[in-house]
Amino acid sequence: MTARAYAVFDFPGEIQDAQEISGRLECALPEVYSVRAYWLEQSKPPRVSRPNSKLGKLQIERDKRWVTGSSNGSEVRRFHGPGGLSVWIWRRHGEIHSSCRWTGFLTINRLRHVHVKAFHRIASVFNGKSLIVMPSDSLAKDGLWEGATIEAAIAELEKEWGPPQVSTEEIAPDAIRVNGSPRAWFFEDVKYAV
Repeated sequence: MTARAYAVFDFPGEIQDAQEISGRLECALPEVYSVRAYWLEQSKPPRVSRPNSKLGKLQIERDKRWVTGSSNGSEVRRFHGPGGLSVWIWRRHGEIHSSCRWTGFLTINRLRHVHVKAFHRIASVFNGKSLIVMPSDSLAKDGLWEGATIEAAIAELEKEWGPPQVSTEEIAPDAIRVNGSPRAWFFEDVKYAV
């Protein structure tokens, strides 16, 4: 499986109301549309094979706005949106899943910048204070799904790959491996005010 760019943010309190989450995510749509615009510039729009089917209508709708996903009775609330982004809200942290490959995130400046801007904006609408950006195949991600805290995830990342990179603005050359998956991660303060 190819590692994707994945972000985690903390937020104060608990947020579980789907309407409240959806309302907050709507505030991040301008930055999320920038991600969608990037992908549309790279290739022709995705073709929906059966636009009148339930799945086809969902695919068309989530390219315009956030759509509530299945929570399967768990404590996570899932939302799927434009640009290949999904947001999962747990009790005390949020996750941003992207369709962006981790190697592309590290090596293509514009790709990274539109995603990071969207990651920060999404975290800010939940009053997030810190943002961790990492590959989706990290052990720290698994720990979060099992109930670990953000602090425990940071400790796991440091154990797994060493200290975080200085900034998502510029990637250190040693963070990009030619062979194998790049093992870099980032820890930043959320940069947008609500």
